[in-house]
Amino acid sequence: MDEYDLIQTPENVELERPLAGIGTRFIALLLDSLLIGLILLLLALAMLAMQVGAFVTSLHGQAGVAFEVALAILIVLAFVIVWGYFVLFEAFRNGQTPGKRYMQVRIVRTDGAPIGFMEAAIRNLIRVVDFLPSVYALGGVVMFFSRKAQRLGDLAAGTVAVLELKPNYAATDKGAEQRKVWEQAPAPLPSDPKGLTTQEYQILSNYWMRREQLTLDARMRLLPQLLRPVLERMGEPPFPSSHLESMELWVVRKLGEANAAPAPPAPPAPSAPSAPPAWGGRP
Repeated sequence: MDEYDLIQTPENVELERPLAGIGTRFIALLLDSLLIGLILLLLALAMLAMQVGAFVTSLHGQAGVAFEVALAILIVLAFVIVWGYFVLFEAFRNGQTPGKRYMQVRIVRTDGAPIGFMEAAIRNLIRVVDFLPSVYALGGVVMFFSRKAQRLGDLAAGTVAVLELKPNYAATDKGAEQRKVWEQAPAPLPSDPKGLTTQEYQILSNYWMRREQLTLDARMRLLPQLLRPVLERMGEPPFPSSHLESMELWVVRKLGEANAAPAPPAPPAPSAPSAPPAWGGRP
């Protein structure tokens, strides 16, 4: 099993993502299971209270029908919670349940894109098979032999669990200096920038649309690699590698200038040939 997963971006740059191990994912699952158990316990207490109330007051007629309807609703809610907890959280909370969020684990597609409802539904419906014969034994064995620590649900849905580790700037004196540089005001932008080529525009535009899917560390490593050939062609000095904010401001400005650039003037329409002079007229 590998510790990192490599993604090849359209710009031919490899991004490295740390994979979530079996232990980390088990703790996240345990936290989610405890939360589900707490919710089900509250529902069970609500059902018990309704039963006690019905027994004490000896409800009959419409009141008894209302009790049965309420009890059926609670049973349906319990079913939805057990089967929909992981699907809904992962689909609408960007691949994270409360337990995964606490353990800094996120479920993403193997190409690095966020998962959607279909991927979340597939990987969690197959959770029943991963649970066999008990306590996720089959899923644990598959994860152990999988190169990307994927259980059967991940293999079927094309997903992988990654860690979102935030850089610790205060760990060392050098880290404190990097944080100080990061928090300072952005560097001044070039006063007379030139235009982007079509390929450069596509590369920077792709980065800008996908930047929210990348961790801070990945953005700080990727953007300097993308900007280096652009700045060299323009004759601009390179940005310090820690000036992510300045680099992204520069990208925004360049993309805006490229979009606002006036279209080249259309070639003049060919003028109609002059009519020949009439017979007998002067030339």
